Amino acid sequence: MSLNRGMKLLPKQQQLLESNAFIRASLGAWGSGKTTGAVLAFLRCCFENPYDPDVHGEDRPFSIICGVSMRVVKDSSWRELKRLVPPELIIREWKSPDPAIELANGHLCKAYSVKGSMEGASCHAVLVDECHMLPDEKVWMNYQARARDPRGRSHVALMSGIPVDGWMRRLLDKPGDENRLVVYSSMEDNVYLPPHVAREMRKSVSKGDADTMLGGRWRKMQGVCLHSFDEGLHIVADPGDRSRPVSLSCDIGDKGVILFVQEKERRIKTAGAVESVPGIHIVDEMLPDKITVEQAMREAKGRGWRIDPRVSVILIDPTSRRDEIEAIRSVFGNQIQIIRRKRGDVREQVEYGIDCVNTAFCDADDNVRLTLSRALPREKRSLRNALNQYHRNPKTGYVIKDETSDHACDALRYAVVHFMPLARGGHQVFSRR
Repeated sequence: MSLNRGMKLLPKQQQLLESNAFIRASLGAWGSGKTTGAVLAFLRCCFENPYDPDVHGEDRPFSIICGVSMRVVKDSSWRELKRLVPPELIIREWKSPDPAIELANGHLCKAYSVKGSMEGASCHAVLVDECHMLPDEKVWMNYQARARDPRGRSHVALMSGIPVDGWMRRLLDKPGDENRLVVYSSMEDNVYLPPHVAREMRKSVSKGDADTMLGGRWRKMQGVCLHSFDEGLHIVADPGDRSRPVSLSCDIGDKGVILFVQEKERRIKTAGAVESVPGIHIVDEMLPDKITVEQAMREAKGRGWRIDPRVSVILIDPTSRRDEIEAIRSVFGNQIQIIRRKRGDVREQVEYGIDCVNTAFCDADDNVRLTLSRALPREKRSLRNALNQYHRNPKTGYVIKDETSDHACDALRYAVVHFMPLARGGHQVFSRR
């Protein structure tokens, strides 16, 4: 009986597993095997600390896997944990209130979201997954401090994720510190990754982010968020086809924005092959200001574009209220699909949406799947102007909400995330045998 179904570990995974460093970081590209490596190191610590009634009494030794949300944990590291451990070594499992399993040696593995601070708990192993999504090092330090059970034979604090410059690099880049191990993995390191998965990943990363998302190298956060936008390449003469349906992507409210989105199939090249993939073209834009949602929708309906309730969708801000949704339905009826992403859905997250837009503008193979009509307005807060103004705070790395550029870019983000989501994460390692 063995972990990882008897498959030979990748060299970087082996390095993580055999290290005795207290802090271990498994950083790298999508599909590089970084999560598997971190979970294996986590499990080693769990098996090194069995339940002993003479030592623990009624308590059970336990370890923690956590992430920015329970959905992130379940979709990544927790799923990998369940894949790696043979069913015979899991003697009990809990689905709620939070996922947990009891291993055959009596050690408990628990899953948590980092949204709530954990104080006072002492465990053996901690794994913070998708650590690049954390806002700062405070959350990490809180969980790192949990790996301190005085009855333990071993302890480890693990993180896995994309190597994004900032607090992670400041914390980890300490040459000569034997108490820290940082392992970087590229997509090419994973010899088990199926070729078709690798091709999908190349279509799911912008050219500017390929070094990090595919190569596993540190990504320095750029000041301009939508760094793939090139006015000469992405602003085109195509006025759109008024005989074909459009969808609406809306950031409703004062200084609102409504984009008219037309689906447009694109012919792209990936690994030498040509294929057809979804794309979109922004054909028109409205900039409603200080009018009701119902008035804005009536103006959009009267714009002359074909909005067909059977095929068109209306994309709205996740914070939109019920009365605003009812106002949309009062104009377009109950048949049209209104899409409002829920909190916790990866497609609602700003950074994920920015990655989607950058990739749609230009992916790792120089393919363009997002264009804008030259007829769009050139006002101060319109999309054409906002694309180059949408930027980050240089100190924190957070996107700046300036009430000028962010509304148009948010509306664009809703559309791209819906029509061209990224095929990222959650890839398993398959044997070639």
